[in-house]
Amino acid sequence: MTCSCRYWQLSGLPCCHAISSIYFRTNSLDQYIADCYTVENFQRTYTYCLHPVEGQKSWPISDRPKLKAPGYIKMPGSPKTQRTRETHEKPKATKVSRVGSVMRCGKCKCTGHNRASYDRRSGKNQSAGAASDNFSSGNFGAAPSPAPAPTSSVPAAAPSPTPSTHEASISTKRKLSVTIGSQDSTRTTGSMSKVPCQTSFIYNLIVKC
Repeated sequence: MTCSCRYWQLSGLPCCHAISSIYFRTNSLDQYIADCYTVENFQRTYTYCLHPVEGQKSWPISDRPKLKAPGYIKMPGSPKTQRTRETHEKPKATKVSRVGSVMRCGKCKCTGHNRASYDRRSGKNQSAGAASDNFSSGNFGAAPSPAPAPTSSVPAAAPSPTPSTHEASISTKRKLSVTIGSQDSTRTTGSMSKVPCQTSFIYNLIVKC
């Protein structure tokens, strides 16, 4: 009446291994059960009178003050919001899976794209890109300014009868450079080779400004 799983020895009832072996040899299982489970021994145990134990309502009340829970002690650091998981447990998921979700645009309410790619799909990015280029260059939609005239020491010809605003400013700067050059030539004494160089330098400075 022993088994290597030790369940038969501890409980007095045959385990599954013993039952399979007993039914393989014989069909009588009662004689392999411990004697304490028989009806005779059960009646013999409860022949004496057992006094029941009173419940909590009949317990005497003590005069001492009731015990209170200890106060809360704040430990250093931020309190934990999640329990410490065991080594075999999987970590808690930090992001919700978006598998199966349908992307919907917030502007046209269509599926397959979002509002960030709506302008690119509708073709509005070309006009927006051109406006951004003009804004970054400082033209604000105006036509590009013509290239400056080549630098030379000889003053240019007189402007046309109906010059534009840009041409009028260039002619004014040229007149000012000629005037400054003539004053420098009258004040210079000795070698006159320095007059054209100084005049061209001032002219270039004014045109660049």
